[in-house]
Amino acid sequence: MVAVTTLLCSGCRSAERSLLVTGSESIAWPRPPARARVEYVGSIDAGYGERLQENRELGEFLLGELLLGERVRPRLVSPHSLAIHPETGVVAVADPQAGCIHVFDPRTSSGETIGGEGDDSRSLTTPVGVAWLGTDLLIADAGEGHIVSIRLGGSKAAATARSWGSRDLERPSGIAVSFDQQEVYVVDAAAHAVVVFDAGGEVLRRIGERGSRPGTFNFPAQIAVDRDGHLVITDALNFRVQRITRDGEVMAVFGRKGNAGGDFALPKGIAVDSGGRLWVSDGQFENIQAFDAEGRLLMAFGREGRGPGEFWLPAGLAIDKEDRLWVADSYNRRIQVFRILP
Repeated sequence: MVAVTTLLCSGCRSAERSLLVTGSESIAWPRPPARARVEYVGSIDAGYGERLQENRELGEFLLGELLLGERVRPRLVSPHSLAIHPETGVVAVADPQAGCIHVFDPRTSSGETIGGEGDDSRSLTTPVGVAWLGTDLLIADAGEGHIVSIRLGGSKAAATARSWGSRDLERPSGIAVSFDQQEVYVVDAAAHAVVVFDAGGEVLRRIGERGSRPGTFNFPAQIAVDRDGHLVITDALNFRVQRITRDGEVMAVFGRKGNAGGDFALPKGIAVDSGGRLWVSDGQFENIQAFDAEGRLLMAFGREGRGPGEFWLPAGLAIDKEDRLWVADSYNRRIQVFRILP
């Protein structure tokens, strides 16, 4: 069973402190005189655990003495993918090098870690993908080749966990859930396929095989569900994005290897905003590109660096109900947040 270390009571609100460090000036892209489409909001950096501990005003709400000790100070090591609960806004971050999942409410000083150092169970080997299925957190563990499902609820993380897919997956890399919560879509990078499960973990069907023609894949990386219920997948070593129905019918394919606008070098994360636009991170270009549903390039922003709107191997993307874009900026050991402007 995956042990969960609870840092703070999630119901505590008397001394809220945001984990999001905001910028002192407004930064937006594209640059003037073009109309701004994306605005920098702030970031959550590697030391977010220290900021949890610094909030001494919440001392009376601490659960035991764990937070006061030295061994419970979660740090972002290599954030790889994110999932934001559609109702509560709680964020889950897969951190494969730390072997854990960070779960926190970005509005408050409340959070917890699943797995990682200090967790006697060590049940997570290489957690690379996360998704919410109701109150269950689904974790794609590439090292173990399975999905871990953990039930969260109440003021403490519930202690029920189970795994599934070990006979059906080789190296899962991304995971998404249908709007009706009836199907779970898992990208299997090593099998070059998408495996579709029901909500109980039983395989319903497989989509794709290795290849370069539409509907086949070459080390696919991440997956999202668009507002029509179709699947959008970063097909990494085919240097493209594919948009398919939940049964595998190809709707659109776009991108190619190159260095022009709309091209890809290492497409990684993908997310869909409320307007149906597709946002794709590129781990080699160190940028984010936005496309319409048919694959037409709308804009791009980002470059290599450590400042706001600069990246070092950006990976997973997620969009919250406020249409804010969350980026796992892996090698900068942080999460950057941007507001998508109308």
